[in-house]
Amino acid sequence: MTVFPSTPNGRPILASVIAPGWRLALTFIGIAAVIFGIIFWSDIRGAVRVWIASTAYNHCFLILPLVGFLLWERRVVIAAVSPHPSFWPLVLMPVLSALWLIAAVLDIQEGRQLLVVTMFEVVLLVALGPRLFWLLLAPLLFLFFLVPSGAFLVPSLQKITADISVAGLHALNIPVFSDGFMIEIPEGDFEVAEACAGLRFLIASAVFGCFFAVVMYRSFPRRAVFIILSIAVPILANGLRALGIIVLAHLEGSAAAVEADHILYGWFFFTVVIMRQSSPEWACRRRGC
Repeated sequence: MTVFPSTPNGRPILASVIAPGWRLALTFIGIAAVIFGIIFWSDIRGAVRVWIASTAYNHCFLILPLVGFLLWERRVVIAAVSPHPSFWPLVLMPVLSALWLIAAVLDIQEGRQLLVVTMFEVVLLVALGPRLFWLLLAPLLFLFFLVPSGAFLVPSLQKITADISVAGLHALNIPVFSDGFMIEIPEGDFEVAEACAGLRFLIASAVFGCFFAVVMYRSFPRRAVFIILSIAVPILANGLRALGIIVLAHLEGSAAAVEADHILYGWFFFTVVIMRQSSPEWACRRRGC
């Protein structure tokens, strides 16, 4: 077992000598990246277009800088451990290529993009070797967030949001009639539209949660719990946001009165949730947890 030097709070310090073999590994990865960029240019361009066009995926522009930060935090590993190329993972390439071809024939853009990232992960595994790949697993797997994925969750999120809203209205003894995504109270009608499903907040929270879990915690159970909460909390919070807007309309006596400002209310609510969710973790880090 390799022991890496660390600071008193448990964070590793930079080694003075870079491990041998990195020049060859980085050259191989660089050439592979260029080849991937040429062969899969259409998939890459499609992903970037979604990043630009959809506010749910604007955060994808930050993924590579975040990966760079996570790699920098593991600089002592990079400095101390030599890459040991292993070619056995290449046996996965024909299978992944066949799956990519099927996704291309079926015109499943998200599937193609996920498979492209998976194939590049195989390249990284070949170049670095299993041991070093495992030590850098978190930043390397973070590359999957480059794929604008999750739109298929919208109908399910709409249903969950509507169910939470209706259950809350029943609990508050507010008369309500629900028909799918339509919610009716005496003061007016509300629709849980696609934009109200909370996908943007869920994706941002998931990325934010994974990043903070990796940065703040060293143990896998704590990371897993925080990531699970980062997914569960925004789903519940979006339902409570919708419920709060309907209750506010009930109190004001008009649905139109809150319609113009409901987006502002939503952003304020989500900001409070994010800050509340992350503040204990910063305190934990300051204490050296």
